[in-house]
Amino acid sequence: MLVVGRGQSVAMNDQKDPLDDDFREAGRKLFAAECAFIWGATDLAQLPPPGPHEIAFAGRSNVGKSSLL
Repeated sequence: MLVVGRGQSVAMNDQKDPLDDDFREAGRKLFAAECAFIWGATDLAQLPPPGPHEIAFAGRSNVGKSSLL
């Protein structure tokens, strides 16, 4: 049983999802792989040329970021 808070609880299914192991293994492989530093820019001249404009939206969940698009 999972306790949600203030006396509320939700019964959990005791059966294990077989896909959980596949996802866990995929995540392990992703972060266990060797990585290498490729490039660092210490000056503006070392950055790639500007391309089309990019806009980033940041915010908490359920605030309408996707709806804004």
